[in-house]
Amino acid sequence: MDKKDLYRSMQEIDDDILQESEKRSKNKPWLKFAVIAACTALVITAAAITVPLLTKSPAAPDEPAVIKDNRYDKNKTASASETAIGWPWEYQTPMERYSAFEFNGAAYVSRSNVISDESLLGEIIHDENASKYEIFGWDSYTEEEKQELEMEGFEIRKIKNVDSDKLIAVRIFGEYVVFRRDIQEEQAFPATLGELYNEYGLSKTLKLDRYCEKNGYSNGDYFTTDAGQYVIDALADCGDAPLISADGAYFDDTYGITFTATSEALGIYKKSFIITEEGYLCTNIEEYGYTFEIGADKANDIISYVKAHSEKTELEPFYNSVAGIITEIGDGYILIDDSVLCKDEKDGIVFKIPTDSMIVRRWIEYYHLKTGDAVMIEYKGDISKDYTVNGIVSMSVAIITEEGVIVEE
Repeated sequence: MDKKDLYRSMQEIDDDILQESEKRSKNKPWLKFAVIAACTALVITAAAITVPLLTKSPAAPDEPAVIKDNRYDKNKTASASETAIGWPWEYQTPMERYSAFEFNGAAYVSRSNVISDESLLGEIIHDENASKYEIFGWDSYTEEEKQELEMEGFEIRKIKNVDSDKLIAVRIFGEYVVFRRDIQEEQAFPATLGELYNEYGLSKTLKLDRYCEKNGYSNGDYFTTDAGQYVIDALADCGDAPLISADGAYFDDTYGITFTATSEALGIYKKSFIITEEGYLCTNIEEYGYTFEIGADKANDIISYVKAHSEKTELEPFYNSVAGIITEIGDGYILIDDSVLCKDEKDGIVFKIPTDSMIVRRWIEYYHLKTGDAVMIEYKGDISKDYTVNGIVSMSVAIITEEGVIVEE
């Protein structure tokens, strides 16, 4: 059992945090912050850790799928960790192929998130006719890879309201991917909260509308709020608040609220803004665990206002998921039957998984999955009326057991 299995057993851990923490865990002491930032409760066991499957999948609003509540056996659960495979070049996604590059003498790394709303993009700062040789480390590519990259239109653009020394958008195979400046070696941390606001234009790029209460490591209730802009503006008034830690220092035995921070412009998905009653703001929007001292009075004013403008809600999982047995591999799709996980097999649903995404297609063409194999799909999109799963972000091989679905590492 590894950290990833343990944290994701709560269905709310931030994958970006986990991926970064696994890469840097040997020399970065901010893992403790990653646990709190993801709103997780720690559970320790000697057996394999699994997470409950969704009892109801969200559906497309225009053509909703009709899915019965509480179909799954509560004792049948599913892990969400992905089998580690070194995919060959031809089976890598564009973001896997082009995950880092150098621009104007600085190193940038992908945030693996795409800007689909082009109104968020600013001016072009490196056009498609520019040389790719120095940008993507040309000498490291094969002739086939060079030809493919040469055929791709390429440009770098600013992101509106964001300092291009911090984030830029790079067009890769028709999509604008957010890249962040790699400050690991430079240690160029913001000295104050105001600097962080200015660099990322947080007053215009950030949205805060969901949070959970926390008491130390324990989570309380979950809420939606219409006070998000109030919080953002109130924190903007704390521009002089000093950075007191960049290594994830956290104050365990204290009450606070943890906001979920998602921003297309910043390329972040379910990062965290934590405000504690002792007067600290903790956030991981720049991958590091920043802690700013905003003062107890300010923090408690914000907390009180937010609580007065909130409604209780349910936990929102990091990703939605479906799992089951492959029953058919067709032209452009595979079918997955989840009846094996249901209390009554008659309630099972056959989900259609498009194979136009490399995330899915490589499992069929390279890994040679076949009918009868068990798999798990994670997705950020919706499920349409014909049970087609949209917005797939990962696919994993699974094992069906009496206890549920366990994904092999």
